[in-house]
Amino acid sequence: MTLFSGIEGCTVIAEVAQSHDGHLDAAHGYIDAIAAAGAHGVKFQTHIAAAESTPHEPWRVAFSAQDKSRFDYWKRMEFSEEEWATLRAHATEKNLLFLSSPFSDEAVDLLERVGVDGWKIASGEVETLPMLEKIAATGKPVLLSTGMSPWVEIDTAVDILRGGRGAFAVMQCTSIYPTPPEQTGLNVISELRQRYDCAVGLSDHSGTIYPALAAVFSNKGRALASPEAIFQPSTPTRSNRSTASSEKGELTKSRSFSDAWVRSAAHSSSLNSMRFQ
Repeated sequence: MTLFSGIEGCTVIAEVAQSHDGHLDAAHGYIDAIAAAGAHGVKFQTHIAAAESTPHEPWRVAFSAQDKSRFDYWKRMEFSEEEWATLRAHATEKNLLFLSSPFSDEAVDLLERVGVDGWKIASGEVETLPMLEKIAATGKPVLLSTGMSPWVEIDTAVDILRGGRGAFAVMQCTSIYPTPPEQTGLNVISELRQRYDCAVGLSDHSGTIYPALAAVFSNKGRALASPEAIFQPSTPTRSNRSTASSEKGELTKSRSFSDAWVRSAAHSSSLNSMRFQ
């Protein structure tokens, strides 16, 4: 079984991210629960505080009573390489695909040594081009989230992934927590498919299951599920639309629902869905 093959129907990846709150036992507990629930994979985030933050960032505001700074928070979220290896082994024992989102070159190196089955690029890392190049060169499957990027940034990231040796999927995403139904942007999934002629999907932050279910339904069941959903077109097509804007930070993707019933269903979720044919 791999991220892009060997699974019938909808592939389900359970998102742990940092819900373990820095506790290794909790992370292992999530793996047990995910396997018992029947998912196909588990995904974490991999943070190395010294590689991505510093205590001397004046724009970082205090956000918790437990951590004096964002650096302290990242530090508390860290696992050692040996601890990551135990999580990897546990996932393998439970027949789960093991994925993580790295946030630094050092995290990519660590995860490569541990051995991941695929990568998730967080929306905030789409412009970290050297890291994207490093990930693409591994030849492993990549899920690219697009929550804060205009078309020109996504174009550049896709070009880098095309130059690599692995399969990839581009995920529609809205970086609002929680995402309101009218901003989920299911209509953008088909636009991504036309523009990039690749597997596409939904990376949802609504906190409910409904947008992922709607994404699977609207793509006629051609999907992977986790807090992202990915679909392979039956008949690949290319878009001749030009890039709408090259201005950094300008949101040029239209995020509206195309189906009225979806509007009533959608208090959205964090289910990543995808299927590759």
